[in-house]
Amino acid sequence: MAAKTYLIHNKLFDETFTAHIEKNGTAWVGLVPDIPELKCHGDTVEAVEQKLPGEVNQELLREEEAWELLLVEAATSETLAKLEAQTQQNYNEGRYTELVSLT
Repeated sequence: MAAKTYLIHNKLFDETFTAHIEKNGTAWVGLVPDIPELKCHGDTVEAVEQKLPGEVNQELLREEEAWELLLVEAATSETLAKLEAQTQQNYNEGRYTELVSLT
């Protein structure tokens, strides 16, 4: 059997990914170009097809968790305090533009 390409829809994140399954020696490997760190191995194409959606979901959850940690870190770091101080200084010196709602 030659390489196979198919779509995987992740319901949790409501995203669709293209997956490629190809022969790698005696085993098969599933790859998702949009998630380059993901490689799913199996003895058969069917085994990789069965495992790949779950692996995609797990990787998306890991990525989401990593982003959440970065945001929490940024919110609790000195960086945010510096931005707040700079914003207050700009406001005090009149360097701002009022936003007007059009609705």
